[in-house]
This record gives sequence, C-alpha cells and structure tokens, in this order.
Amino acid sequence: MNNIHLKAPVVVLTILFTACSHIDTPEPTPPADIHDPEDYISGTLPVLFVNTAGNVPITSKEEYVDATYYLDSEEIDGIESVGEADKQLAMQIRERGNASRLFDKKPYRIKLGEKMPLLGMGKNKHFVLLSNVRDVNFAADNVGFMLSLLLKLDWTPTMHPIELVVNGDYKGLYYLCEQIRVDKKRVNIIEQDDGETDTEKVTGGWLVEIDNYTEDGQITIPDRTLGNIIRFTPHSPENLSAEQREYLTTLVTTIDNLIYDEDKTDAKWSEYIDADALARFYILQEVMDNCESFSGSCYWHKERGDKTKIVFGPVWDFGSAYSHWDCNYSEFIYNRVPSYCQQHWIGELAKFDLFQEKAREVWLANRSAIAASIFDFIDEEKEKISEAVKSDKRRWPQYDFIPLDEKASQIKAILQARISFLDTAFVDF
Repeated sequence: MNNIHLKAPVVVLTILFTACSHIDTPEPTPPADIHDPEDYISGTLPVLFVNTAGNVPITSKEEYVDATYYLDSEEIDGIESVGEADKQLAMQIRERGNASRLFDKKPYRIKLGEKMPLLGMGKNKHFVLLSNVRDVNFAADNVGFMLSLLLKLDWTPTMHPIELVVNGDYKGLYYLCEQIRVDKKRVNIIEQDDGETDTEKVTGGWLVEIDNYTEDGQITIPDRTLGNIIRFTPHSPENLSAEQREYLTTLVTTIDNLIYDEDKTDAKWSEYIDADALARFYILQEVMDNCESFSGSCYWHKERGDKTKIVFGPVWDFGSAYSHWDCNYSEFIYNRVPSYCQQHWIGELAKFDLFQEKAREVWLANRSAIAASIFDFIDEEKEKISEAVKSDKRRWPQYDFIPLDEKASQIKAILQARISFLDTAFVDF
C-alpha cells in the first residue's frame, strides 16, 4: 500500500462561521483615545502593565523599545504578582508576527531585564504576547498546544491568558507564551554559536523553521511537488558561516532527495528524520486540520552529531487550523491545499509504508486520550476567559466576533469530525 488516503470517508461538516474562509487583513484604523483600564479590566485574569520609556509607541518588528513592567495577579489563586506599580521592572518590547502584525491589535515580543518565572512558567527573559485576533481569542493555539502535550511532543510552549495594558491604554485579552528558543527548559539542545566553522560543531544544535515568508539568511531548495521553493529559516544559530550554510544546505537537500525516492518501501529519510516524532507532529496537525502545518511556523530541531536526527516540533501558530479556507473535514491535510498555503514534503512522505505505519500507530495509541481530554479542556478555557472576552470585544468592536459559547460548540464539532474521519481513514492501514 503506497497511498495514505485509503478509504477516506466523505464527511462534510456544514458549520458556517467566519473562520471558514480565509480572512483578509483589515485596513488599519486611526489611533483611538486611551481606553482606561479601570473601565475594561475584567478582574478574572492577571494583568500585565507595560510602560515604554517616554511613552513612545511600539511600531517596529526589529527594534526593541525600552520599557518597564509589572504583573498584577488580580488576587487569582495560584498566580503570583511580579513587581508593583511603584516598583516596576526593566524590560524591552517590540512588535512581532507577520500577518497578525497588520491588525490594529498588535502581537508583541518581550525581553525582560532579568529572568523571571512569569505565571509559573520556567525562568526566562524571552516571552511573546499573542493577540489572537484572527482566532477570535479562542481555541486554536491553546487547543493545538494541548494536543502537543497529549501527544508527548519533545517540548510544548506554555501559554496563559492575561489582559494587557500599554502606556495606560487597555489592549485587551492576550496570551502570554514561552518563546521558541534553545534553552535547557525549552528546546533542549546544544546552542551552536553564530559563525561557527568547526566541521564537528556545525552538525548541531539546529533550530530551523520551514517558513512561508521570505527572511534574510534563509536557505531555499526547489519544491518538486508544488513547483516553487521550500524556505528554511535558521533560528539558532541565526547568522551562518559558510561552513554552517553548506552543512544545512547539504542536510535538507539530502533529505529532499530521499523523500522523493521512487521506492516507497525503503524509507531512507528515516536515517535523518525521527519518524516517530514526525508522526506525532503530523497527527496533531490532522486533528487540527491545519492547512499550513508543513509550510509556515513548522519548526524542527537537531542535536549535535553526524548521526542525530531531525525532530519535528515544537508546534507554533494555528492561525490556519480548522481549514479556515473551506470547512470540509473529510480529507487529509496534504490533499487539499488552498492557493495561499503550501504543504512541503508531507504529501510525498505520506506515500511511504513506514510513515503510514507510524501514523496509524500514533493515532491508535493516542486517540482515546485526545477524545477524553480535549473537549473538557475547551470548556475549562472558555470559562477562564469568558469575562475578559467581553472586555476585549468592547475594546476592539471593529472585529467580527462570534459568541464564545457558539465558538466553543463549533470547535468541538470540528474536532469531533476530524476524530471520526481519522478513525475511518486509518482502519485499513
């Protein structure tokens, strides 16, 4: 058997809602008056207060702005405050993201002056603030991260809902999240120096993203299926020597050649890619019906050594989950790719016997845990953010919000449809 889409059932879930179509980026609106936090803060989530030096606006994705911060727990059980209004701590902040950055409600990247365990997360300086505008503040990134935990991926970023105030202006509901980076408590691999030339050391560690945006320093190879290119963005190290660039180019080219080997009974690519980790990453994307899963924000890492393998993950960015472009839940993610998405490698990998065996094995081993946990998680998350969502809607009335209860029901129905589809599709493997 050389085709993964054997006996896929025709199941169409007829749920119509805003997320079913690709969402166009809205035109920016003129700056609004300050939104007084006292009129908006829900009191149900911790609040992060950020004040830039001289109240300068945050407008750059490249340049940090000096700032101070404090985190008010709002006396929520299990949450500790950090700093105080009259004893603020040093930090820097800048914008982040690509498509999400074009909305009025901006996502941010923050760098603390010293390592802190914000909201119980591991001590670190580096965090991100996800605005979740296109997700209507609910049920994409947080559900995807929960599935990553259930499927036991190598490391999963932790995220917590908060409310954000910048320079006295209430910004709404955000998710404070661990940034993907090489660290003993995050992507735990050797951190390779920028510009390394030692031929042994350039074998790792590597933290790389299969990217759908053009960035400086990328390595590109042709995509033999789509007729365009595959972009690899190195995140650690970032600034490559000639030796590092040659090593990474040779590595991805070798893997690409093996993936397109005509003999699908001999998966030589598994000498370079951890097949079990790939299957877990893939199953997660199928449950989420993520049409951009192998094209953008698709991270993989590799430890130092000639014999170490690429490990897919950590997961990041489910902005195109639940097939936002078409709402048909009866196909594998690589069989229906919209024009604005790319799915590199996965369609060809799916033809290999080994991949099919691994995917079926991972699904059968984890299906019950997923079904038993994910729906309760959605209910718990909905209750946690319900009051803050109301404040966020008042703050950002220009966005077309779906009522939270309705959104939760829709997402549950989508996930149940995906589970049912995968149950049937994997029967004959």
